[in-house]
Amino acid sequence: MYDPPAPAPIAFNVVIGFSSLGDGEVVTQHSLAIADAEPRGDGQTGRRPATKVKHVSPVYPSAVRELKIAGVVLLEARIGADGRVIDAMVLRSIPELDQAALDAVKQWEYVPLLENGVPTPFTMTTAIQFSLQ
Repeated sequence: MYDPPAPAPIAFNVVIGFSSLGDGEVVTQHSLAIADAEPRGDGQTGRRPATKVKHVSPVYPSAVRELKIAGVVLLEARIGADGRVIDAMVLRSIPELDQAALDAVKQWEYVPLLENGVPTPFTMTTAIQFSLQ
């Protein structure tokens, strides 16, 4: 039996790699607003990171796959205080794959980021890998 690492509730990020029939795969994700929880003066944390609760994998368009076009599309997404994607834009483009990446990311949903108990919008970047392997 072990003592808990911190007072409940605690939050942590989990990175899961996956591949599904060669569809697009999230290879990295970083939120500009989600940092390590910062302790308040009372030793508690005033921040709870957002947690993804709905993930939609990008679909690799078959016509693009046949042309052997592959690579990473880098996106920036704004997440609202309700945890839904408000807007997403391409930062690094592969024109034939941009829309597939955007269509998937716009469907993601999060348990909202909390700042001092208040749901807070944030911005994140994510890289979507399209691979022919």
